[in-house]
Amino acid sequence: MPSRRTQQGREFISKPRWIAWFCFLASLLGLLVDLMYGYYDILYELLTHGVARGISSAFFYGATAALLLAISAGFLISLLTQKRTRVMVTTEQIRVGRGNEIHTLILDAITQLDLQQQVTYYLFAPVQRQLIRISTSKQSIMLYSSMGKFHQLVDVLSEGIYPRIFSRTMQAIHSGQSVTFGEITISRDGIIHRRRLYLWGELKGSMLIKEELHIQMAGIKEENIRIPICEIPNFPVVIRILNDFTQQILK
Repeated sequence: MPSRRTQQGREFISKPRWIAWFCFLASLLGLLVDLMYGYYDILYELLTHGVARGISSAFFYGATAALLLAISAGFLISLLTQKRTRVMVTTEQIRVGRGNEIHTLILDAITQLDLQQQVTYYLFAPVQRQLIRISTSKQSIMLYSSMGKFHQLVDVLSEGIYPRIFSRTMQAIHSGQSVTFGEITISRDGIIHRRRLYLWGELKGSMLIKEELHIQMAGIKEENIRIPICEIPNFPVVIRILNDFTQQILK
């Protein structure tokens, strides 16, 4: 069961690795084909070329079968011993369990939640997958797209974490502090990007276009600020803050 609701909260469980299952089934199929073809070939060699050729064929097919059997067993052991990740999301905390390891993150202590892309190599083949990075001031945890109902997990985490980060950030800004998100620093006066200050009155709003954050300048379309969202931590919070401040100015 990749995802379920419990009395404590919402639980998500990682799925078995599909590539490992594919390799296990492929090696098992190869073993069956080797045994079937080898049986008839050994019988043919015995009847047509004598015992010596039959024994030679038997050694060849036997070695191939042993190799395929070892590969199948290796993948099967990997699947059976895989430590599945369990994530429990409640209204106050996140519990992440991997085997005997359990990590607990209090939602109010989380400083960053980002959805990222990662390319890894499995059996020498590149595999692209998404991951969620959850960070506090003391630790960082990554949850991969092998989690059951991955996009639902992203939505549940976003609903529980981003409003808290937004609230803390707005309190800091209104108290006179500046808050930095990657290339952007936000304050009560405006935003700083590449050492240049843009006052709130110079901005019209912001939007996402093709994985980029576009900050619109009032009346000067050519000077719109463009930043890839992968370079902006907590980018949904940044967009909400920018739009809130610019809307207040426009009113």
